[in-house]
Amino acid sequence: MARDRTGGNTVLLLLSFCCVFLLLLSLGTFDGFAPLGESTQQRAQAQRMKAVTKAQTLKLAIVIDEDKAHTTQILHGVELAVELVNEQGGALGKKLELVTLQGAANQQLYCERVQQVCDQYEVAALIGPLSTDTLSSARALTQFAALPLVSPVTVVPDTLPVLQPDNYVTFFPALSLWVEAVLNHMHGHGVQNLLIISPQSGSYGDIFSAALERSAGNELEQVLRINFQEPLRMRELRRAIVNYDLLHAPDSALLFAGEIEDLPELLELLSQVELRDVPLYGTDNLVPPLGYALCSEQGTFYLPEVSFTAPFARYEEFVTRFATKYGYTPDFHGVLGAECIFALAQALEDEGHYDPVAVVQALKALTEPQPTLRPAQQQSAQLHPTSTSAHGVQIKVMPVPAFVPAKE
Repeated sequence: MARDRTGGNTVLLLLSFCCVFLLLLSLGTFDGFAPLGESTQQRAQAQRMKAVTKAQTLKLAIVIDEDKAHTTQILHGVELAVELVNEQGGALGKKLELVTLQGAANQQLYCERVQQVCDQYEVAALIGPLSTDTLSSARALTQFAALPLVSPVTVVPDTLPVLQPDNYVTFFPALSLWVEAVLNHMHGHGVQNLLIISPQSGSYGDIFSAALERSAGNELEQVLRINFQEPLRMRELRRAIVNYDLLHAPDSALLFAGEIEDLPELLELLSQVELRDVPLYGTDNLVPPLGYALCSEQGTFYLPEVSFTAPFARYEEFVTRFATKYGYTPDFHGVLGAECIFALAQALEDEGHYDPVAVVQALKALTEPQPTLRPAQQQSAQLHPTSTSAHGVQIKVMPVPAFVPAKE
């Protein structure tokens, strides 16, 4: 007599399905489905809250992702701010501890360093990134690990994806302030034709150029843009610049959005094609760092200058201590590095406990820019101001001599 195996086979199939389901669940395959339990990010948040609360110090980390003058100054600002906060007792009854990871000279090494920080759940926040080029990678890694990402100097590009919850906050003045300051200055000096020289896609200079191009296109008569691959080479730009006849008109100007290392090459090219008298604008990438000397190779050179109309409470003490400790006066890079630490400590004190999501929300409330007015909206008494300001920061464009690396 044959036995009916249908019932037994059904049980085996159900058991097999349950085993596969539990295996996939343990691997995190269903993290995105809330009914099945907490997501990986939520588990990381709970784990980080527990580890930070239990730790003897409030540990902060910074990854040095570029070997440039402004990153050194940011690090100096962060270090001194940690020292000043600890002199006042720290935050949440704990002293701050700064962990510095050096040597992230390329994208792969930078991501490895960031992942090292993410894996340390006792770290309360990562100060960075220090370059817009690495923002997307840093934001993705730290968001997955529920680690607040607090940057002094990165901008938010239009292409940055939306993340929930968003763990990233920047203290860098909104890009619109920089663009408005440049355009306001151009309006005041009768500029109608603009040639933008922009570096490769994805860089800060490219993001700045795109924002300026969009705004200037509606206000100037003609706006053209040419891109170059870094490092800048004269032969690649010569034809485009020579063929742009409007540069010889009195109402024309150039804007260079590249790095300071490429500036001497551009100045040499402008000298060779007899365009030294054309007004040349730069971005904050060209703010002279240490090791650069001023000279007068270019006839008229304009750079943005940042001042703080409402800096943090210990600003004057910070600048004095900074100059004494490091032997030079900080510009906005060092100040914004310190601002991250002071604001983070204050946010923790205001919350009364550590919660990575709540900390980021509190910091965002401090850094959201207020709307500013375009020239057409200004009062007649100040039709074309040369500066824009919002949320305690003022940016104005100032004439300065062009500069090249100091000779040894």
